[in-house]
Amino acid sequence: MAGGDSQDPHITEWQEARNIISGVDGRLATLRQYGLSFVTGLLAAQGLIDFSNSGSTSSVPLGVKFAILVASVLIIAALYDLDRRELAIQAGAVKRASTLEKLAELNFGLTDSITCEYAKSDQFGLANILYVLFVVATGILGVSVLNLSHYGLHFAPFYLSWMSMAFLLAVIITVGLLLYDFRGEFQKRRKLLDYCASRK
Repeated sequence: MAGGDSQDPHITEWQEARNIISGVDGRLATLRQYGLSFVTGLLAAQGLIDFSNSGSTSSVPLGVKFAILVASVLIIAALYDLDRRELAIQAGAVKRASTLEKLAELNFGLTDSITCEYAKSDQFGLANILYVLFVVATGILGVSVLNLSHYGLHFAPFYLSWMSMAFLLAVIITVGLLLYDFRGEFQKRRKLLDYCASRK
């Protein structure tokens, strides 16, 4: 040690891992806040425009409405994918921090304690539920927006029916994929709870 300024490399690496964990938490909060707020605003505007024209022919073409609704579902899916990517980075940092904490030089379990408390809490998997609910809400709004009762076009029933079914299929597929991934989150939670129980 030169003048007592040297630091254990394990401590330095542990601090960096903790910084990554905190950084991901901040990015996730921003992503969920602004990303889902943007989707909410987009859907609200779409709903207001449509229902303000209820009973009359809307000035917005049906194809444009369909494209906006599909884009909304795709944006939610993209936000979810970014969310998962950030969580994967965080999981790697958590695993490394936990490993370093078990070394004799450190001998403390901050990361494991936080992880176990989070796994036991009702917050685990809450973000997954919110993403699913957003897609379902988009689907409900989409079917309403594309409903023929808002338009007086005689040729539209078949066109709208096809369009509504296509959109509904996209929503069902998206919800199915999210729920499939959600099942993986619950399996992860069970493993974490078993691990936490073994630490006692």
